[in-house]
Amino acid sequence: MKGSTLNFGKIACLAFMFAVVMLILLPVSSIAKTYKLKIGSLESPDGPNTLGWKTFEQYVESASSGQIDVDIYPSGQLGDSEKLLEGLKLGIHKMAQGDESVTGAYDPMMIWFTPYLFADEFVMKKFFESDVFEELSNMMAKDMGVRVLAAAPYGFYNFINKKRPVNKIEDLDGLKLRTLPNSQLTIKTWEALGASATPVSWAEIYTAIKTGVIDGLGHTLTIMVDQRYYEVAKNVTLDMSMGCANLYLVNEKFFFSHCQKSFSRFLRKVQRWAQQRSSALLPIVTVLFL
Repeated sequence: MKGSTLNFGKIACLAFMFAVVMLILLPVSSIAKTYKLKIGSLESPDGPNTLGWKTFEQYVESASSGQIDVDIYPSGQLGDSEKLLEGLKLGIHKMAQGDESVTGAYDPMMIWFTPYLFADEFVMKKFFESDVFEELSNMMAKDMGVRVLAAAPYGFYNFINKKRPVNKIEDLDGLKLRTLPNSQLTIKTWEALGASATPVSWAEIYTAIKTGVIDGLGHTLTIMVDQRYYEVAKNVTLDMSMGCANLYLVNEKFFFSHCQKSFSRFLRKVQRWAQQRSSALLPIVTVLFL
Protein backbone atom coordinates (compact mmCIF):
# COMPACT_ATOMS: atom_id res chain seq x y z
CA MET A 1 0.00 0.00 0.00
CA LYS A 2 1.45 3.31 -1.07
CA GLY A 3 0.49 6.77 0.16
CA SER A 4 0.82 10.26 -1.28
CA THR A 5 -0.26 13.33 0.64
CA LEU A 6 -1.64 16.63 -0.57
CA ASN A 7 0.17 19.17 1.63
CA PHE A 8 -2.76 21.43 2.56
CA GLY A 9 -2.36 20.25 6.16
CA LYS A 10 1.25 21.42 6.35
CA ILE A 11 0.38 24.73 4.68
CA ALA A 12 -2.47 25.31 7.13
CA CYS A 13 -0.36 24.56 10.20
CA LEU A 14 2.51 26.77 8.97
CA ALA A 15 0.14 29.62 8.18
CA PHE A 16 -1.57 29.26 11.56
CA MET A 17 1.67 29.37 13.49
CA PHE A 18 2.97 32.28 11.38
CA ALA A 19 -0.15 34.21 12.42
CA VAL A 20 0.54 33.26 16.03
CA VAL A 21 4.07 34.58 15.77
CA MET A 22 3.14 37.88 14.15
CA LEU A 23 0.60 38.67 16.84
CA ILE A 24 2.86 37.70 19.71
CA LEU A 25 5.81 39.65 18.42
CA LEU A 26 4.11 42.96 17.63
CA PRO A 27 4.39 44.18 21.25
CA VAL A 28 7.35 42.01 22.19
CA SER A 29 9.39 44.99 23.33
CA SER A 30 7.00 45.29 26.29
CA ILE A 31 8.08 41.87 27.59
CA ALA A 32 10.93 42.56 29.97
CA LYS A 33 11.98 39.11 31.05
CA THR A 34 13.08 36.10 29.01
CA TYR A 35 10.59 33.26 28.59
CA LYS A 36 11.62 29.71 27.82
CA LEU A 37 9.00 27.52 26.21
CA LYS A 38 9.58 23.77 25.85
CA ILE A 39 6.85 22.45 23.55
CA GLY A 40 6.30 18.76 22.93
CA SER A 41 4.86 17.50 19.65
CA LEU A 42 3.52 14.00 19.09
CA GLU A 43 4.17 13.80 15.38
CA SER A 44 7.41 13.10 13.54
CA PRO A 45 9.87 15.94 12.87
CA ASP A 46 8.24 16.38 9.44
CA GLY A 47 4.64 16.09 10.65
CA PRO A 48 2.35 19.04 9.78
CA ASN A 49 1.84 20.14 13.37
CA THR A 50 5.54 19.79 14.20
CA LEU A 51 6.48 21.93 11.21
CA GLY A 52 4.06 24.57 12.45
CA TRP A 53 5.72 24.61 15.87
CA LYS A 54 9.18 24.78 14.25
CA THR A 55 8.09 27.86 12.30
CA PHE A 56 6.82 29.32 15.57
CA GLU A 57 10.21 28.63 17.17
CA GLN A 58 12.26 30.26 14.40
CA TYR A 59 10.25 33.46 14.10
CA VAL A 60 9.74 33.98 17.82
CA GLU A 61 13.42 33.62 18.66
CA SER A 62 14.56 35.78 15.76
CA ALA A 63 12.09 38.64 16.13
CA SER A 64 12.29 38.73 19.94
CA SER A 65 16.11 38.96 19.90
CA GLY A 66 16.25 36.03 22.29
CA GLN A 67 13.65 37.33 24.76
CA ILE A 68 11.53 34.28 24.02
CA ASP A 69 13.43 31.00 23.80
CA VAL A 70 11.44 28.14 22.23
CA ASP A 71 12.48 24.49 22.03
CA ILE A 72 10.38 21.99 20.08
CA TYR A 73 10.52 18.30 21.00
CA PRO A 74 8.86 16.15 18.28
CA SER A 75 8.02 12.44 18.23
CA GLY A 76 6.72 12.37 21.79
CA GLN A 77 10.09 13.16 23.38
CA LEU A 78 8.34 14.94 26.27
CA GLY A 79 5.69 12.24 26.51
CA ASP A 80 2.41 11.33 24.85
CA SER A 81 -0.63 13.59 24.93
CA GLU A 82 -1.73 12.29 28.34
CA LYS A 83 1.68 13.03 29.90
CA LEU A 84 1.86 16.45 28.25
CA LEU A 85 -1.55 17.30 29.66
CA GLU A 86 -0.49 16.12 33.11
CA GLY A 87 2.64 18.26 32.85
CA LEU A 88 0.51 21.28 32.02
CA LYS A 89 -1.72 20.65 35.03
CA LEU A 90 1.31 20.45 37.32
CA GLY A 91 2.96 23.52 35.78
CA ILE A 92 5.88 21.51 34.40
CA HIS A 93 4.95 22.69 30.90
CA LYS A 94 3.76 26.20 30.01
CA MET A 95 2.42 25.30 26.56
CA ALA A 96 1.92 21.97 24.81
CA GLN A 97 0.18 20.21 21.99
CA GLY A 98 -3.12 18.61 22.90
CA ASP A 99 -5.55 16.31 21.12
CA GLU A 100 -8.67 14.25 21.67
CA SER A 101 -7.13 12.62 24.75
CA VAL A 102 -8.28 15.70 26.67
CA THR A 103 -11.82 14.33 26.35
CA GLY A 104 -10.81 11.44 28.60
CA ALA A 105 -9.33 13.75 31.20
CA TYR A 106 -12.21 16.24 31.33
CA ASP A 107 -15.69 14.83 30.74
CA PRO A 108 -17.42 18.00 29.43
CA MET A 109 -14.95 18.05 26.53
CA MET A 110 -16.41 14.77 25.24
CA ILE A 111 -19.10 16.77 23.50
CA TRP A 112 -16.89 17.63 20.51
CA PHE A 113 -15.51 14.08 20.16
CA THR A 114 -18.96 12.50 19.78
CA PRO A 115 -18.99 10.09 16.80
CA TYR A 116 -20.56 11.39 13.57
CA LEU A 117 -21.36 14.77 15.15
CA PHE A 118 -19.73 16.98 12.49
CA ALA A 119 -20.23 16.79 8.74
CA ASP A 120 -16.77 18.16 7.92
CA GLU A 121 -13.86 20.25 9.26
CA PHE A 122 -15.66 23.51 8.47
CA VAL A 123 -18.60 22.62 10.71
CA MET A 124 -16.20 21.47 13.42
CA LYS A 125 -14.28 24.75 13.13
CA LYS A 126 -17.53 26.67 13.68
CA PHE A 127 -18.04 24.77 16.92
CA PHE A 128 -14.53 25.59 18.15
CA GLU A 129 -15.25 29.27 17.44
CA SER A 130 -18.55 29.19 19.31
CA ASP A 131 -19.48 30.56 22.72
CA VAL A 132 -20.23 27.00 23.80
CA PHE A 133 -16.64 25.88 23.27
CA GLU A 134 -15.28 29.05 24.87
CA GLU A 135 -17.37 28.25 27.95
CA LEU A 136 -15.99 24.68 27.94
CA SER A 137 -12.44 26.03 27.76
CA ASN A 138 -13.12 28.41 30.64
CA MET A 139 -14.58 25.58 32.70
CA MET A 140 -11.59 23.34 32.05
CA ALA A 141 -9.20 26.17 32.91
CA LYS A 142 -10.99 26.67 36.23
CA ASP A 143 -11.27 22.97 37.08
CA MET A 144 -7.98 21.62 35.69
CA GLY A 145 -5.69 24.64 35.37
CA VAL A 146 -5.30 24.11 31.61
CA ARG A 147 -6.80 26.34 28.92
CA VAL A 148 -7.47 25.59 25.25
CA LEU A 149 -5.89 28.59 23.56
CA ALA A 150 -7.02 27.55 20.08
CA ALA A 151 -8.17 24.46 18.19
CA ALA A 152 -7.30 23.52 14.60
CA PRO A 153 -9.39 20.67 13.09
CA TYR A 154 -7.35 18.28 10.97
CA GLY A 155 -9.67 15.45 9.95
CA PHE A 156 -11.72 12.53 11.20
CA TYR A 157 -11.18 9.02 12.48
CA ASN A 158 -11.03 6.37 9.76
CA PHE A 159 -10.16 2.71 10.22
CA ILE A 160 -6.88 1.07 9.30
CA ASN A 161 -6.28 -2.60 10.13
CA LYS A 162 -4.12 -5.58 9.18
CA LYS A 163 -6.79 -8.31 9.21
CA ARG A 164 -9.39 -7.65 6.52
CA PRO A 165 -11.24 -4.97 4.53
CA VAL A 166 -14.12 -3.37 6.42
CA ASN A 167 -17.02 -2.93 4.01
CA LYS A 168 -19.89 -3.37 6.46
CA ILE A 169 -20.32 -3.04 10.20
CA GLU A 170 -20.15 -6.81 10.70
CA ASP A 171 -16.56 -6.75 9.41
CA LEU A 172 -15.55 -4.97 12.63
CA ASP A 173 -16.58 -7.95 14.76
CA GLY A 174 -13.66 -9.08 16.90
CA LEU A 175 -11.12 -6.65 15.45
CA LYS A 176 -8.73 -5.46 18.15
CA LEU A 177 -8.76 -1.68 17.71
CA ARG A 178 -6.54 0.66 19.66
CA THR A 179 -8.31 3.07 21.93
CA LEU A 180 -7.08 5.99 23.99
CA PRO A 181 -6.01 4.61 27.39
CA ASN A 182 -8.17 7.08 29.33
CA SER A 183 -11.15 7.49 26.98
CA GLN A 184 -14.35 5.70 27.87
CA LEU A 185 -15.94 7.34 24.82
CA THR A 186 -13.72 5.50 22.32
CA ILE A 187 -13.88 2.27 24.33
CA LYS A 188 -17.69 2.27 24.37
CA THR A 189 -17.87 3.30 20.70
CA TRP A 190 -15.62 0.49 19.47
CA GLU A 191 -17.46 -2.03 21.63
CA ALA A 192 -20.82 -0.83 20.28
CA LEU A 193 -19.51 -1.43 16.75
CA GLY A 194 -18.52 -4.97 17.67
CA ALA A 195 -14.76 -4.40 17.87
CA SER A 196 -12.52 -5.22 20.82
CA ALA A 197 -11.32 -1.97 22.36
CA THR A 198 -7.67 -2.30 23.35
CA PRO A 199 -5.89 0.58 25.16
CA VAL A 200 -2.41 1.26 23.72
CA SER A 201 -0.22 4.31 24.32
CA TRP A 202 0.71 6.57 21.41
CA ALA A 203 4.36 5.53 21.18
CA GLU A 204 3.49 1.81 21.08
CA ILE A 205 0.87 1.82 18.30
CA TYR A 206 3.14 0.86 15.37
CA THR A 207 4.79 -2.01 17.25
CA ALA A 208 1.45 -3.14 18.68
CA ILE A 209 0.03 -3.53 15.16
CA LYS A 210 3.15 -5.26 13.90
CA THR A 211 3.22 -7.78 16.74
CA GLY A 212 -0.53 -8.42 16.75
CA VAL A 213 -1.34 -6.82 20.10
CA ILE A 214 -3.90 -4.83 18.09
CA ASP A 215 -5.22 -5.27 14.56
CA GLY A 216 -5.48 -1.58 13.86
CA LEU A 217 -6.99 1.70 15.00
CA GLY A 218 -9.11 4.65 14.11
CA HIS A 219 -7.35 7.90 13.24
CA THR A 220 -6.96 10.55 10.56
CA LEU A 221 -5.38 9.81 7.19
CA THR A 222 -2.59 12.29 7.88
CA ILE A 223 -1.62 10.48 11.08
CA MET A 224 -1.68 7.12 9.26
CA VAL A 225 0.84 8.49 6.78
CA ASP A 226 2.98 10.47 9.24
CA GLN A 227 3.30 7.50 11.60
CA ARG A 228 3.66 5.03 8.69
CA TYR A 229 0.92 2.71 9.89
CA TYR A 230 0.39 1.66 6.27
CA GLU A 231 3.61 -0.34 6.55
CA VAL A 232 2.01 -2.78 9.00
CA ALA A 233 -1.69 -2.50 8.10
CA LYS A 234 -3.06 -2.55 4.55
CA ASN A 235 -6.82 -2.08 4.90
CA VAL A 236 -8.21 1.46 5.13
CA THR A 237 -11.89 2.32 5.53
CA LEU A 238 -13.19 5.87 5.30
CA ASP A 239 -15.49 6.10 8.31
CA MET A 240 -15.33 9.82 9.17
CA SER A 241 -16.58 9.23 12.71
CA MET A 242 -14.81 11.25 15.39
CA GLY A 243 -13.47 14.69 14.59
CA CYS A 244 -9.85 15.44 15.53
CA ALA A 245 -8.21 18.73 16.37
CA ASN A 246 -4.78 19.93 17.38
CA LEU A 247 -5.35 21.80 20.62
CA TYR A 248 -3.00 24.60 21.61
CA LEU A 249 -2.93 24.23 25.38
CA VAL A 250 -1.53 26.61 27.95
CA ASN A 251 -1.09 26.37 31.70
CA GLU A 252 -3.66 28.68 33.31
CA LYS A 253 -1.38 30.07 36.02
CA PHE A 254 1.26 30.92 33.44
CA PHE A 255 -1.40 32.46 31.21
CA PHE A 256 -2.73 34.77 33.91
CA SER A 257 0.30 35.26 36.15
CA HIS A 258 0.93 38.84 37.25
CA CYS A 259 4.38 39.07 35.68
CA GLN A 260 3.10 37.83 32.35
CA LYS A 261 -0.11 39.76 31.81
CA SER A 262 1.19 41.27 28.56
CA PHE A 263 2.09 37.81 27.27
CA SER A 264 -1.38 36.45 28.00
CA ARG A 265 -2.95 39.39 26.14
CA PHE A 266 -0.88 38.52 23.07
CA LEU A 267 -2.02 34.90 23.27
CA ARG A 268 -5.65 35.97 23.53
CA LYS A 269 -5.23 38.05 20.36
CA VAL A 270 -3.72 35.01 18.67
CA GLN A 271 -6.76 32.91 19.46
CA ARG A 272 -9.29 35.41 18.13
CA TRP A 273 -7.31 36.44 15.05
CA ALA A 274 -6.27 32.97 13.93
CA GLN A 275 -9.70 31.43 14.32
CA GLN A 276 -11.36 34.27 12.40
CA ARG A 277 -8.99 33.97 9.45
CA SER A 278 -8.30 30.26 9.13
CA SER A 279 -11.41 29.18 7.17
CA ALA A 280 -9.58 29.06 3.85
CA LEU A 281 -6.62 27.24 5.40
CA LEU A 282 -8.34 24.28 7.04
CA PRO A 283 -6.08 21.23 6.88
CA ILE A 284 -8.10 19.30 4.30
CA VAL A 285 -5.86 16.40 3.38
CA THR A 286 -6.39 13.70 0.76
CA VAL A 287 -4.40 10.47 0.97
CA LEU A 288 -4.49 7.96 -1.90
CA PHE A 289 -3.80 4.34 -1.00
CA LEU A 290 -2.97 2.39 -4.13
